[in-house]
Amino acid sequence: MSSILKSLLIISLLSIIIPGKTLGKDEKKPELIYKESFEENLGKWRANAATLVIDSKEKYKGEKSAKVTDLGERVGQANTLRIKVKPGGVYSVGIWVKIAPEFSKPVLVDIVLWNKEGKFAGTAKIGLVQEVGKWIKIEKALEIPSQITSISIRVVPTGYGAGSDKGACWFDEVKIKKWPGGIEQYMERKEGGSKPAINSDPSKIIGKRPPSLSTFAFPDIPLVDFEDLSGWKIRYSKGFKEVNFYRSEEEKLQNKYVGKLVYTTSEKNQWVQVIPSHPIVIEKEFDSIEMWVFRYAKKFLSAGYALETAPLVQVMLEDAQGKKTQVDLTIVQWTNWGLAHGKLKIHLLPPIKFIGFSILKLPLSKDVPQKFYFDALTFYRQHTKNINLPVPSNPPFPT
Repeated sequence: MSSILKSLLIISLLSIIIPGKTLGKDEKKPELIYKESFEENLGKWRANAATLVIDSKEKYKGEKSAKVTDLGERVGQANTLRIKVKPGGVYSVGIWVKIAPEFSKPVLVDIVLWNKEGKFAGTAKIGLVQEVGKWIKIEKALEIPSQITSISIRVVPTGYGAGSDKGACWFDEVKIKKWPGGIEQYMERKEGGSKPAINSDPSKIIGKRPPSLSTFAFPDIPLVDFEDLSGWKIRYSKGFKEVNFYRSEEEKLQNKYVGKLVYTTSEKNQWVQVIPSHPIVIEKEFDSIEMWVFRYAKKFLSAGYALETAPLVQVMLEDAQGKKTQVDLTIVQWTNWGLAHGKLKIHLLPPIKFIGFSILKLPLSKDVPQKFYFDALTFYRQHTKNINLPVPSNPPFPT
């Protein structure tokens, strides 16, 4: 794998889809580097294997929008011309999309990356629109990988179609902003509030370890075990009716307590950050991160749109130079306890500190509280040498 493609992997570490809040007077505003409202013409936009027109019948704002129609000959799409960016910079991309009701195919919006030689270097997904006949906003922030000097936005009205599908959508109010403070400033601007974690669970329920894990031996001593949440806090996005983080005995795993997130919300794409009382130094070398996560869900999420909207856990780290990054762990597609695993893909100067973790794209709860449980956050170096072992006929959970 080339160094460029490897660097693309860090995009997902820094991406998030969350709503906004008003900037304070002392905050530095992001720089708007591109905007298109389609009031006069198509601007930088061009069609590829599709038709692209200005439409005055549908618009999110103003008097007009753009409409792209895929006629099914190839994977039709609308693309911008290349827009210059700086390697390592943090940019947010926002766009409003409405699916044409006569087609109802999901719409994919992503970014095409171009290196300094002007060659294609991969793509980075912004989001997938599924709801039909309604204006939906997609927004995502990403860190531009090294060697990438320009990007172009792509709107694909047939989603991941193979080229024989037909589809159409309108899109409007396209914006690209550069964030001077990086991903942290972007997160802070989207914050709805913060509150202390609580060392007692009001449910008072004392649960039992699940039978499937009753004899499981945890291989490492975790860095974080949630046995004491004194001084811990949570930060969260706007849109929650209620949100709290407790030390709880309701679901047992390794020791006496686990971390329990409880919330209610009727808005999509909410997020919570769990912050320790102080940064915790990771004393040993590591390239892998694991944390056990429990989720109540009706079924295992296997593919398609369900995975696109599944909750994601990220671990936040800071190195000796103050450089911060967020490492994706596995999306939470299971029900009951499951092991989320992530790999550190960029170099951080030791000593490296754990400064918190986030859970993104939290599912809707409406009036029924949603619950997540966390335990045994562990950092370790993964073995990479080939080993010869007999294959067991009945491997233990969670193999």
